[in-house]
Parts: sequence; C-alpha cells; structure tokens
Amino acid sequence: MIEKMTQSYLDLTREISAGIQQLRAEIPDTLRGFSAMAQAAGKPGVLDAKTKEITNKDAEITRLNKELGDLKEKVAQDIENTTWAALKNTLPKAWTETADAEAKTRTEWKDNKDAFLLKVANLKRVPDTTEAGKEFENNTTDAIAIQRKLLAASGRMR
Repeated sequence: MIEKMTQSYLDLTREISAGIQQLRAEIPDTLRGFSAMAQAAGKPGVLDAKTKEITNKDAEITRLNKELGDLKEKVAQDIENTTWAALKNTLPKAWTETADAEAKTRTEWKDNKDAFLLKVANLKRVPDTTEAGKEFENNTTDAIAIQRKLLAASGRMR
C-alpha cells in the first residue's frame, strides 16, 4: 500500500485507489460492507443536516484539490516547455535538428539540469561557417592576403 510520504495530491489519490483495488481483491466482503454503510448513511433521516453538509463540503474540497493539483501540473509542464524552448535556441544545431536528437537532448536536460547546463557552458563557441559566410573566413593574419581574397570574392580584383 502507501509506503512513502508524498507531496502530490494526485499521487496520493492514485496510491489510495490502487490500495483500495488491492483490498477489494483480498477482502471483497468487508469492502462491500463498507460500501453498504456509506449508502445507508446517505438515506433521509440517518444523518442530520449538518453532517450531510460537512460531507458535501468535504467532497467539494476533494474535487477542488484535485482540480488545483491538475492546474499545478499543467503550469509546471508549461514552465518546463517554455524553459526548454528558450534553452533549445542556444544549443548546437546537431543536438536538436531531428526529433530523435532533440528528444535525447531534452531527456538529458530533464534528468540532470545542472550537469547539462555545465556541459553547455563548457562548449567551445565556433563562429557559424554557413555557405553564405565562408568568404569571410579569416585563416591568415596577412592583411594584404585578406584584402585580395575579399576583392577576388567580390569580383572587383583587377
């Protein structure tokens, strides 16, 4: 049954439901008895109006707590997705250019965010060498050679 303390209401209700299912399998007659008592307690005249009101409020609180838990999970997921989207734009293209590569990278990030961010911080930043920028590569410190290369690339060399 419940072996550890949990902070999540949803996790707690899932664990309790699983435990009740196990009890139904192990002691079905006893649980049918509890169910019959609950049904009998709801009949007119059995419980006073205040007890019924408290029972109804408890049910409403349970429903609202579940709704709050769902909203908290959604907000946490939205924050995680937004953070990933911002981080993804700073990563090397090879890490996210395919769905599989992105899934692997995101899993690595989720498993240990601190280690992943250290890994990213230690990357050597290399200027983009796309085809459009290759004519500006500077492989020499010779100013005249650079000037000739640029003039030749622009078609203005005599």
